[in-house]
Amino acid sequence: MYDHYMLTRSAEDAYFYSLERARQGKRLSNAIKTLSKEDRRLIRRAFWGNKSVDEISDEMGISPSEVEERLKAIYAVLKEFLKEE
Repeated sequence: MYDHYMLTRSAEDAYFYSLERARQGKRLSNAIKTLSKEDRRLIRRAFWGNKSVDEISDEMGISPSEVEERLKAIYAVLKEFLKEE
């Protein structure tokens, strides 16, 4: 019976964890939609494209310092959306 309780508890924890992850994913998706088209392109390159600041700079035709500044501003927007309600 103890093992069943632990298994059930673990499954329950996993279920609630997955619900929370899904909720955060939805909030992140909504936050990304508020970004400008250019900022969405930048964040896509940085995270899903695994591009370096220099690579992004070359591809987008902006300075590395501008890439860093824009990423910092994007992070601030996304952080606000992901704060606990």
